[in-house]
Amino acid sequence: MEKVSLPTKTKIAAYWVNLMGGITMAVSIVFLGFLFYFRTKGKIIPWTYFLGLFLGFLIGYLAFWAGLQLLRKKKLGWWVSIILLSISYLGGIIQSKLAGKGLFSFDDLLLIIPIIFLLIDRKNFLKVAT
Repeated sequence: MEKVSLPTKTKIAAYWVNLMGGITMAVSIVFLGFLFYFRTKGKIIPWTYFLGLFLGFLIGYLAFWAGLQLLRKKKLGWWVSIILLSISYLGGIIQSKLAGKGLFSFDDLLLIIPIIFLLIDRKNFLKVAT
């Protein structure tokens, strides 16, 4: 039986989601380290900072996991990627609007490209996915 390859746009989107998840996890770990360092120096750090960075790490881990599942041709990875990217995109639009920047920013472009790739290649991916 011939091994079916993953569609190219889906592969690009999967690597993109992996990269964004990995960067998010790394940044969260670095900032958590800074917070723990300053806490040991006697500074009072609000617990919401820790909670926010921990949630950032979890979201980054979820994105990285979804990208790996996309590369393994799993439908769950496709759905998690679409939902996570869409929520992040909508959150970015709301944040831009509240800040008075306008409707779109560069960060939103980084999120919309993999969404478009995944939606364009949806039928091809679902044919080869398990």
